[in-house]
Amino acid sequence: MSDFVLIHGSGQNAGCWERVGGLLTAHGHEVTAPDLPKQAPDWGLAEYAAEIARSVRGPETIVVAHSFSGVFLPLVAQHRSCAGLVFLAAVIPEPGRSVREQFGEDPGMFDREWIEAGPQWFDPGQRARLSEEFLFPDCDAAVLPWALGTVDVFDTRHLVTQPAPFTTWPNIPIASIVATGDRTLTADWGKKTTRRVLGREPIEIDAGHCPHVSQPDEVARLLENAAIESARRPGSSLPVIACELSALTGEQRRRRAELAEVLRSRAVGITDLASGYAIHLDPDPATVRQIGELVALEGLCCPFLTMTTHVDAASGRLVLSISGGAGVREFIASQFRIGDRLTPEEGS
Repeated sequence: MSDFVLIHGSGQNAGCWERVGGLLTAHGHEVTAPDLPKQAPDWGLAEYAAEIARSVRGPETIVVAHSFSGVFLPLVAQHRSCAGLVFLAAVIPEPGRSVREQFGEDPGMFDREWIEAGPQWFDPGQRARLSEEFLFPDCDAAVLPWALGTVDVFDTRHLVTQPAPFTTWPNIPIASIVATGDRTLTADWGKKTTRRVLGREPIEIDAGHCPHVSQPDEVARLLENAAIESARRPGSSLPVIACELSALTGEQRRRRAELAEVLRSRAVGITDLASGYAIHLDPDPATVRQIGELVALEGLCCPFLTMTTHVDAASGRLVLSISGGAGVREFIASQFRIGDRLTPEEGS
């Protein structure tokens, strides 16, 4: 499991992470999404970074920032050790320079129409229209009412003139996800700045400025991939426990969720194992077939799990054993909601 801190941008509140956070939590990760003060004229970049750092529980935390809040990421890493940083359609700061200086050097940083609309954001009567146009142009109609409820203007006018108070980038994995349909922070700027400043290739997502709203499944997948890369870095103590959902098609992901519910609903008991759990089921043909299908799908997306099945000689029940390395027990308990519906069955 990984620990994520998700930071909203200047046009939303922490509720914007509800969909992505829910997916990550369902996959066994810990998620924190702090709500930053929207009107804090006495706070500078350092104060905001310190506030975010309070949510970083330990050195295995991955901090993700959207939009303007990208400027805080290297400063958060100065306050607290982190496992990695992820820029999501976000401003990538440069040491000792302000956002205004970056924009002055490259006016293509922000979309021209976005800049022209800037003052209108402080008119509540204009926000819904502007949000649909610039933040959520690719958002499904069914999701749009919820998305509009996350809009909350974070006044950064006094922050854009402050030079970023850091001199070097932290020596940890850093990823930059660039939204190719962004009408706020341009994709061209994001891609070239990722290469020039971070020395990395951008990860492109076909989305508008808020991919976490319009494409939560894909963003959750990319963040889990970032967790895997952080876990693989030399000297990391973070176990590689993250579902590689890219190994499954959309239909396979839906089927996997259905089969996990079958497991939860048909289980009749559980036995603790040293590094996992043994789940007991009645061995009717349909259940045997479905559990076999679940094991096959889990093997594709969760290679860190060891899954075996056998029929217990004493009870005649089908037993699915799920185990793995450090941290896997907690992942299994969260993923399959161990203890939610299951009652311990000693010796069965």
